[in-house]
Amino acid sequence: MNKIFVGILLLLTFAVVVSCQRAYPNNRSVKLVGEPSLATNFAIDLPINAIQSVQSESEEDFEMSDAESDSSIASGASLKATTALNVRSGPCTGKSIITTLGNGQVVKFTGEVQSGCGYTWYKVSGSFGTGYAASNFLTVVQNGGGGGGSTSGCRQNYNYPLFKQCDSRWGGDRLGSSSTICQVGCLMNSVCSALNGRGKSSMNPGQLNQYLLKNGGYYGNLFVWGAVSRLGFNYLGQTTDKQAIINWVCQGKVVILNVRNGGHWVLAKSYSNGVFEVNDSGFSVSSYTSAQVVRAAGFNA
Repeated sequence: MNKIFVGILLLLTFAVVVSCQRAYPNNRSVKLVGEPSLATNFAIDLPINAIQSVQSESEEDFEMSDAESDSSIASGASLKATTALNVRSGPCTGKSIITTLGNGQVVKFTGEVQSGCGYTWYKVSGSFGTGYAASNFLTVVQNGGGGGGSTSGCRQNYNYPLFKQCDSRWGGDRLGSSSTICQVGCLMNSVCSALNGRGKSSMNPGQLNQYLLKNGGYYGNLFVWGAVSRLGFNYLGQTTDKQAIINWVCQGKVVILNVRNGGHWVLAKSYSNGVFEVNDSGFSVSSYTSAQVVRAAGFNA
């Protein structure tokens, strides 16, 4: 009888633990990517309020930061709106609307780039004069025409080191509250590679992990996208739009691709004819097709 009682008690305890783990993201509107059984491919996307809660910089500090340089787009280049897009009097969604571009409408890039209100803004010109439009919704027009933008190919000219999450130097280190780099470090490793390649940091994954542990980089075991803003990466957000992802790569953004049915993150290095070349910290893979990409996260560097 006692054994039966103990058995029931253990089952109830297990059920409570499992329900608590599942309730944690659900109660906080955290979107789960992958399943816990796919330990090496597991990553979490946090809601914006969780990101903002750990950033030491205020929204005003971010909006007043220096303009981001985007040398991959030349001044005078033709840009095409990928949707109906407001052109504003200043680099913020609170500024007045000068005009609204139609989907496919072409404008000229003046060379000026600003950050504000959570977006990167290109100053553009047209028959309306000049104004600011969100770069996420603009694509470079090849050869000055009205074609489909940067779809043929492009390569980022950065030397991204390939870090492996199960490297013996750091693979067993604790990541977040209860996991390890080897188990769930694909996203952190991808960000670490990007930081090194862009000259923002010389830390290896073990060192970056320690920095994140001490500076609000994890929410439990969850990676906080905005935690690397102090290192010079401003989080743009995420998109499932394949053309927008290609544009980010070709515009020189830091692009972290979500692949393997949403359970793994890799760093994009180039795009050509439907294939992304990547740094993959968990698998011996150097590329993924566009069809294998679920979504992507972007940073301005």
